[in-house]
Amino acid sequence: MIEEFAKRLKHARTVKHFTQAYVAEKTGINQASIHCWEAGKARPNVEAVKKLIELYECSADYLFGLTDERRRSE
Repeated sequence: MIEEFAKRLKHARTVKHFTQAYVAEKTGINQASIHCWEAGKARPNVEAVKKLIELYECSADYLFGLTDERRRSE
């Protein structure tokens, strides 16, 4: 599951044309942490996931591979 999360996390960032440095600046998350998460070497905590889904405009379900829909239905 962590491999899928890492892949989707990177995809969510790149489709927005964001760099890791930009994400770090906007979220206050250390860029090294973002790199480790995208490489599948570590997992973010819940607060970090909340910041990322807000910035990437996607759902947590998408990041965790529970759905292929980037945004959940309202």
